[in-house]
Amino acid sequence: TNASKLINSITDDEIRRRTSDPLTNFAVVFSALIHDVDHAGVTNSCLAKLKPRIASMYRNKSVAEQNSVDLAWNLLMDSDFADLQRA
Repeated sequence: TNASKLINSITDDEIRRRTSDPLTNFAVVFSALIHDVDHAGVTNSCLAKLKPRIASMYRNKSVAEQNSVDLAWNLLMDSDFADLQRA
């Protein structure tokens, strides 16, 4: 299959290069940490009905996901994380 061809084409050097990049490592950890922040445990369509104001902010598209990113980004931009912001 195409997926197995792609996986087999990635060399050990490429894997080392990708995983040694600090920004990539940060992005992976950050995305894992923020995944489903403030998730109400319902589908996006149900969330749109429960919280129409939030749904309208995101035009009813990936409401829970966009909300998670916004909340996490706003937290990251807090002055408590000034050292991390400058890194």
